[in-house]
Amino acid sequence: MLTRCPHCETTFRVSPEQLKVRQGKVRCGACREVFDALDRLTDEPTVVAAPVQLPPETPTKPPEVDAVTTPEPELAEIVEPEPEPEPEPEPEVIPEPETTAAALATPPEEKPTLAEPAPATEVPPRNDRPWTMGVIALLALALLQSLLLFRVELAVMAPGLRPLLEAVCAPFACAVPFPQKPDLVGIESSDLAPGDNGQLDLTATLRNRAPFVQTYPHLELTLTDTRDEAVVRKVLTPQEFLPQGKRAVDGFAPRGEVPVKLTFDAPEVPAVGYRLYLFYP
Repeated sequence: MLTRCPHCETTFRVSPEQLKVRQGKVRCGACREVFDALDRLTDEPTVVAAPVQLPPETPTKPPEVDAVTTPEPELAEIVEPEPEPEPEPEPEVIPEPETTAAALATPPEEKPTLAEPAPATEVPPRNDRPWTMGVIALLALALLQSLLLFRVELAVMAPGLRPLLEAVCAPFACAVPFPQKPDLVGIESSDLAPGDNGQLDLTATLRNRAPFVQTYPHLELTLTDTRDEAVVRKVLTPQEFLPQGKRAVDGFAPRGEVPVKLTFDAPEVPAVGYRLYLFYP
């Protein structure tokens, strides 16, 4: 079979095997242009015998004549593409990475059948109850510790919580005392005067300047001589100096005052002065 380049009109002889390699696409070896050889196929020229006239006087068999073929342009052969072109024009096949002659001749492979996935195993539901109970227990323990540790401050901020705090402390043998702020408790006035039969009469007024209930302080009375040296020192508890009707367990009322009146027997004590202090043991 013959094919003709549509660009330079050069004719080439091709075979069916060559046309199958790239589905008929070739490159002209003369002008290097690509064209479809299938669209430009032509038949090869047939061989014909030229008519010859025999001489009349010759009775012998007419001589044989050579077969004459129609003139045909010089053809170039189709070869596989090479890295460097040859000097003579040769058609080249367009490379196509996905299609090869072996791929055209070999039937497509069948895709393997994928096995169906095994049914998923049912996962039993997770039991979170132990974790939940553990978290609740830890929170309860933390709350209990906070109540015990800050019981005094909580009782000051919320006096209504005192019964609850006392109930929480009872199993642990602890108490909920009132705050002890000595800088908010003071002695408003005091006096020590001699009484009958060598006795000494002490009068004083204590004041709680805090806006909350406090613990009653202790009093320290010191008798001094002419050189202001201590002669006698006595510590008085709230139960000893509180007037009748007041209990130490009720606490020192906020912004409240308490009068103190005490009489001491000191007939042989050469005391000429005194010092009165309050403190929390």
